[in-house]
Amino acid sequence: MGEQVTVGREEFGVAAHNPVYLYWLRSPAGLAVAVSTWGASVVHVCAPDRDGVAQEVTLNHSDLHKIMKETSYYGATVGRVASTIAGARYKLGRKEFKLSANINGQHHAHGGFRGFDKQVWHAEVLPPTRTSASVRFSYTSIDGEEGYAGTLASSVVYTVTATNELILEYSATTDKATPINLTNHTVRCSVCVNRSPAARTRAHPSLCRARVPN
Repeated sequence: MGEQVTVGREEFGVAAHNPVYLYWLRSPAGLAVAVSTWGASVVHVCAPDRDGVAQEVTLNHSDLHKIMKETSYYGATVGRVASTIAGARYKLGRKEFKLSANINGQHHAHGGFRGFDKQVWHAEVLPPTRTSASVRFSYTSIDGEEGYAGTLASSVVYTVTATNELILEYSATTDKATPINLTNHTVRCSVCVNRSPAARTRAHPSLCRARVPN
């Protein structure tokens, strides 16, 4: 395939006095993915159907202010720990850590009141290959943030390939023992997909690659 995957950047707004950008990764085969530095969030996934007609296949808002007010975590990178920690506390060894209780004042969910989804991430376009292009999003969570121990440096790399794959790769390092369970909260838009009377959209398999260093 002669054409390469391209990366473009556009201004998306301002959050906490910081500029927010939208990065578009476009495959010559038709897949287009937009990721925001706000929450390292997937804002758009436009995928071609079996007739080559591209359509939106994920739920999110096109306006940053609406995304910032959204409570459903659409498209966001969730952390430090995705899901719920009962009682908003955890133990490591003999020490107990109390977390922010953002669920009914009793439990901790998806990283707390200002989890990774509510932070402005740093973005870096990585050198492209012949068959793919990538953007790395990075965020450093300081010791004590939302109650967690340790300074945690996290990153997620979004890659789009010339064969219409979207690949997410997570990594993190910490200076203290701490729980971590990063994920992406993209939601498939069944209304968008079913808008086609022939249900023409291909099945798009997803692959999660996890690696825990020794």
